[in-house]
Amino acid sequence: MDKITAAYLIISAVMCTGICKYCGDTRVTAVSAVQETEPTTETTIQTTVSDDKCSTSDVSVEYAFLDDFGIPHVVVKSNTEQIYGYSLKVVYYNGTDEETVEEDIDIDDVVPAGMTSGLDRFIPKHDGTKYINAAVTRAKFIDREENYPPLFKKRFDTLREAKPTNADAKCGFMDISAPEVKASRGESDLSDIRFVVTNNSERAIKNIEFLAAEYDANGEPVSAVPNGYIRSHIRKLSWKDADIGAKAQKTAASAMALNKDCTQVQLIVEHIEFQDRGVWSNPDTLDWIISQGGNKK
Repeated sequence: MDKITAAYLIISAVMCTGICKYCGDTRVTAVSAVQETEPTTETTIQTTVSDDKCSTSDVSVEYAFLDDFGIPHVVVKSNTEQIYGYSLKVVYYNGTDEETVEEDIDIDDVVPAGMTSGLDRFIPKHDGTKYINAAVTRAKFIDREENYPPLFKKRFDTLREAKPTNADAKCGFMDISAPEVKASRGESDLSDIRFVVTNNSERAIKNIEFLAAEYDANGEPVSAVPNGYIRSHIRKLSWKDADIGAKAQKTAASAMALNKDCTQVQLIVEHIEFQDRGVWSNPDTLDWIISQGGNKK
């Protein structure tokens, strides 16, 4: 087993537990309740150990790239109505722009209208691949299936070559403030992050999932392996049973989840589950991931 395959297996194992739409490892820390309104008490959140579009009128390929571990990913967007599965033609190229292999891949996934999906989906890996291209060839709707000729319009050499259209990834329901990295105590080589979460909505929040990009004192990325999430310096934090009431505020803390060299982080809200069972997923997650590079200080 080569190192890249081993890294992928580790990532695949840690991207699944307690995460809506993702497939896990149960190495997570405990969560405790805290007081609302006054952000003085801490709770512990869980940490879990990737221009032109290729488009049809119904479904488009938003990104096709290799992540920091060399693993292929294809992200699609449902443009008109919810789809219940799709097929891709993925073309693999080597460093001389020579096509090396093609794959026809069927994806069983529900993608709501106007949303993207596929970031966490497995796409076969081929040795020697320098970049990939992809096109949608089929989409399954609730009452029909549509077939499309493969349209290839854009390719990205790696994730770093992609250019995000919206890197803000703001969450209108929630604010994150006062992020602070705390050095660990004792013998551990890890640090943790603490921050304040404010629920701006009129609905109580049950669960929250965040992404945290780690940087050192010089603003350079710090490895999150083996807990990397698409990019090697970005990890997922899951806050189960957050129980944040409407217009309430709480302070959260990870349980020594960060690299010991991490002194600063960039945070976004990726997913919210409300007490009334409603859910919100951040449509700008991938653009935010792509935008995270060096010199963030």
